[in-house]
Amino acid sequence: MFNTNTQSHNVSNRMLAIRIMDRLFNRKIMKLEVFEEILNKLRKQTNKQDALYALDVDLINYSDDHNSVINILLEVYYGKEGADWISWYMWERDENGDQYQATTSDGKPICYDDKSLWEEVEQCRLDNTKEYELPKKMSDEERLQVLTMIRNGL
Repeated sequence: MFNTNTQSHNVSNRMLAIRIMDRLFNRKIMKLEVFEEILNKLRKQTNKQDALYALDVDLINYSDDHNSVINILLEVYYGKEGADWISWYMWERDENGDQYQATTSDGKPICYDDKSLWEEVEQCRLDNTKEYELPKKMSDEERLQVLTMIRNGL
């Protein structure tokens, strides 16, 4: 019924199941190569911004809207959980593997390289049933409360 031959040699059973589900529901999967290219471009942009910041050039106000668009697109495609995994992987995890590593409930490592991250977020995409909603904007009063809390060290 399904052609299970793939162009990549090392397709896990999990990815095979995702591909079968996508075909059943006529959904397109993001290819690993495309996903890796997106991650590499995000890394490259971050490295540029970090280098400029080291030279006292702060681009946060310039790049904030651009980053918001990327985050929204990732959340629409992969769901909140998938977008959170990508964010954690890119900016919070310990690349040396010493701490802050992700595992399943039975202790198996996940999101330890680009491919395993891709497998995890593709599963998040399949599991996601919620329609994306824009975040609520804070009122001026709420912003003032947050700033007061920060100032008071709470």
